[in-house]
Amino acid sequence: MSDISILRSMSWDQALHCFATAYVAGQRARSLERKLRFLEFTGIAMPLLVGATAAAFGLQSKAVVALLAVASIVGIGQLLGSLWALISRWQDSFAAARESQVTNGRLFEQYRRLGRNPPAAIHDAEVQLDLLDSENNYQAAIDARMAITDEEKRMGMRAALRELQRGCASCKKVPSDMMATQCGVCGNFKSRRI
Repeated sequence: MSDISILRSMSWDQALHCFATAYVAGQRARSLERKLRFLEFTGIAMPLLVGATAAAFGLQSKAVVALLAVASIVGIGQLLGSLWALISRWQDSFAAARESQVTNGRLFEQYRRLGRNPPAAIHDAEVQLDLLDSENNYQAAIDARMAITDEEKRMGMRAALRELQRGCASCKKVPSDMMATQCGVCGNFKSRRI
């Protein structure tokens, strides 16, 4: 194997890992975004609904009294959910996941471009790979704070293998979907249809 072949192989391997991390970060960001939007919606919708009902039917109507009872229960849930989101720092986690998705997606594209079409001069290719590796190592240190689970790693690996049409190192299959299998490398996670 020539030096350029080794460099291309290294680029493709890094592209795979960057895509996997971007996928996991994107999944986390979407989940957190849905939760945060739900909390925001209920925090605004219930008071508006009560106010609109009171304006339409009057403060003494049975509809307002019934709606106030429901809104109180929903409000308690919304308050507890908002408190949990604040303590768990969902906004920070969402921002970090979205940033990781974007950065790892960009690194994936750059590694893939280098793997597909490296510069003719081996020195130039090595310099490009070293620069990408430096940025990737920095991002990996940041991503370590996300504490990606083993299940998420297997899900990300399956997504990356599917994207790059590569066979799994364990089961040797090229994934065509995100349905979980029993494979310990690219399966054994909660299935998600994408």
